[in-house]
Amino acid sequence: MNKAEVKFNNTAKKMNSALIELLEEKEFSQITVLEVCKRANVNRSTFYSHYNNTFDLLEEVHVAFSKELNKHFVDEDNTFMEKDTSISIKQTVSYLEFIKDHCLFFKTYMNNLNNFKRDDFYSSVKHSVLIPMFEQRNITDKNTINYISQFYLQGIAAIIKEWVNNDCAEDTTYIAETVVLCTKLTLL
Repeated sequence: MNKAEVKFNNTAKKMNSALIELLEEKEFSQITVLEVCKRANVNRSTFYSHYNNTFDLLEEVHVAFSKELNKHFVDEDNTFMEKDTSISIKQTVSYLEFIKDHCLFFKTYMNNLNNFKRDDFYSSVKHSVLIPMFEQRNITDKNTINYISQFYLQGIAAIIKEWVNNDCAEDTTYIAETVVLCTKLTLL
C-alpha cells in the first residue's frame, strides 16, 4: 500500500470512529456530514471524496463490523455448529457480545436496513453456518437451501433486532439459548 492509500484509509477510519462516537450522543437521523467532519477533523470535501452521504459512511462501518462478526462464526474446529448439527451456544454468545459492545450502532443499522445492502453479510453467514448444516442433512436442492436459509437468517435477525431495540438488556447467554432453541425446533 502506498502512502496515499494509507492516508486515505486512515482518514476513512477517523470518519468511521467519528460516526460511532456521534451515535453514542444522538440518533443517526440527526447526525450531519458537518458533525462527522468536525469530529474526525477532516474537511467536507474529504468526506465527499470517500462517501456520498452519511448512509454510505454507516454502510462502511457495518461492513467493517461484519468482518469482525464473521470471526465469531468459527471456533478452533473451524465450525459454528455443535456435533448435533445445531448452532453453538458458545459461538453465538461470542457473536452477541460483539453486538452488545456496539449496541447503538447495531440498533441504528437494523432500524435503517432498507437503506443498505445485506447480501455480503448474509452470504457469509449462509456459507459459514448454514451450508455445513445442509450438507450434514444431505439437503442439496438449491431452492430448498435458499428458502431455508432465508427462514433462518430472517428469524435470527428478528430475535437480534428485538434484543438490540431493548438495548441488549437480556443476558447474551439467554438470547443465544433462544436462538439455538429456535434453530433446534426447526430441525425436528
